[in-house]
Amino acid sequence: MASGLQKKTPTPRLLTREMLKSFTLLPSKFLREKLLGTKKEASTGKSMLPRIGPLQDPSETRQKLLSGPPKQSSLGVSPPEMVFQNFIPHEVSEMVLTLINNNKFPQMVKVSMESSPYFQLMCSNDAYRVVLPGASVPVRIRFTPDENKNYSHKLICITARERILVPIRAIGTQAVLDFPAQLDFSVCPVKCSTQRTLLVRNTGNLEARYQLSTQSPFSVVPATGTLGAGGTVQVTVGFHPLTKGDHSGSLCCKTGEEIILTKLHGEAVDVDVGLSTNSVDVGKTFITMSRHKTMFIENRSNITVHFQWKAFPTEEDEKEEKKRQRRLLHPPTKVRLEKLKEEKKTEKDSFEDRIALMRSMVQGKMAKVQEDSMLFSNDFFFIEPMEGEIGPNCLAEIKVTFKPVETLEYQSMAYCDISGETY
Repeated sequence: MASGLQKKTPTPRLLTREMLKSFTLLPSKFLREKLLGTKKEASTGKSMLPRIGPLQDPSETRQKLLSGPPKQSSLGVSPPEMVFQNFIPHEVSEMVLTLINNNKFPQMVKVSMESSPYFQLMCSNDAYRVVLPGASVPVRIRFTPDENKNYSHKLICITARERILVPIRAIGTQAVLDFPAQLDFSVCPVKCSTQRTLLVRNTGNLEARYQLSTQSPFSVVPATGTLGAGGTVQVTVGFHPLTKGDHSGSLCCKTGEEIILTKLHGEAVDVDVGLSTNSVDVGKTFITMSRHKTMFIENRSNITVHFQWKAFPTEEDEKEEKKRQRRLLHPPTKVRLEKLKEEKKTEKDSFEDRIALMRSMVQGKMAKVQEDSMLFSNDFFFIEPMEGEIGPNCLAEIKVTFKPVETLEYQSMAYCDISGETY
């Protein structure tokens, strides 16, 4: 029976024209989704073609590239600044600038430089150079000065992504003062002056006119001066701290447009100096008579100290008192000047003489107030000596005298200002 079985082959059916009209082809799931998405975009008005906008200005595109350069430049320039030194007028000098391709692909580099009578690009200006990956290309610059002075120019290198500016300078005649980078005063006693002397030399080939300045507690002498080429000058820098602790500042030297800064540092400490007692009780005495007691200032340090008996505790208080006294001198002066102007009987010559005399008197009083050391002054208590010096490991005997004029109890305060010791 197996051998008797025969496989039936289906007979292909022929589709009539009517059957083709009624036949509908069902697309696959992917095609249906694609077709549906296309219909939606068509219904919302979106175009399936790429958008075409107005052409942008190439300069704007270049500016965008320049505003966001890569972190690492694809084109290296060595040296980053070209400096001609020790040149002679009318003699030709040359320097070589090297362009290095740090990229993995060849780069087209445009090298250009504005026209100059002193600097010349030794190749075609605005010419393009092909720099292979990892390779370098030399660019030669020629310099021809006409006098001994400073010159400046610039070279521009442009790639597809970058614009590199290379400054070109020629340093001719100039003054160069060799100040140190830092000056250390180490440890110094408070309210004592310490000095450091610098021997400054002008290593340039031009006369230097310099101005020196610093800040308190540092000082410098001389403040101004002139130093010829190859000459030397002594500059004294002082350190006078009023408070203990670390002090920092800077010494500024100006020679034309050049500014040289030297860092200054010093530490102020108290030395072993003090009073034998902080209060003196003179005791009772009769009117028109006097009574005294003795105290000591002990210097247990290895330096000589200076002492003064002051009326005010700090220098700031002394400055305020001097300001107050100067203000008191102004109003009476103005009133007197107005009265003199109102005197019609006064002759012209005598009027001007009196005005000049009064101004001279006021200026003298002002100077006296400014120079006043503000020492202790009292009508009942007297200190002797008011000031002096005490050698290392020595004592100073101080005599305090009391002279009353009424039957009262008297009190006063005096401040001993000792160099090497804060209040």
